[in-house]
Amino acid sequence: MKNFIDHPITWRNYTSDSYIDKKCTHIFKISIADFDKIVAHYPTVLRADEIEKAGRFKHIEDAKRYIIGKFFLRTILSKTLGIEPSAILFSHIGNQKPHIAAQHFNISHSGNFTIIAISPLPIGIDIEFIKNDFDFNSLLKVCFTTSELGHIKNAIDFYTFWTRKEAVLKASGEGIIDNLHAIDCSENTVSRAGANYKLTSNQLDEAHIISLAINTLCFKNEYWFF
Repeated sequence: MKNFIDHPITWRNYTSDSYIDKKCTHIFKISIADFDKIVAHYPTVLRADEIEKAGRFKHIEDAKRYIIGKFFLRTILSKTLGIEPSAILFSHIGNQKPHIAAQHFNISHSGNFTIIAISPLPIGIDIEFIKNDFDFNSLLKVCFTTSELGHIKNAIDFYTFWTRKEAVLKASGEGIIDNLHAIDCSENTVSRAGANYKLTSNQLDEAHIISLAINTLCFKNEYWFF
């Protein structure tokens, strides 16, 4: 049976001196534990409406994930755009996907991690916490193609294909759709909305799966952690 989990990723430590090649795709891994590193700094990086939104979350862990995502996204984009983090203005396209004209990016968070991807072309990334006790059987025939079903034997397989579909739909700007079974992610490339995307999937650890949908015209990925 085909293995859809790629080789383990080699993550490099990102610092303020790290070089970000704008011709490459860059994926950043941030742990929720990193919140302690930014708690004194995020009020000067996030905008007032973002801070207000963070305060509306019922669960502190959700608020931390939101703040971490906004803080590091603004910090990363500040370096590629050459402007102050708090000065970055986002618009929305497609299914309310955040957007800026000068840089493609995507963000996802689940469990203990937030993942951010930036790229010269449209990109989608998704991370999911693996719930081994989750009964996914009722979703199989509704969400997956016959080809995909032949590869889904356990929770890891399910989350691998689920994240692949979400990554593609985030890259295309569509967001989650009703007919997920119309997208076949059992190959390494998939076409959607007039573009071709390369699919890769990895396990961050035993509890987290990530998948990346990147335009096939992009040739190099760099992986970073903070």
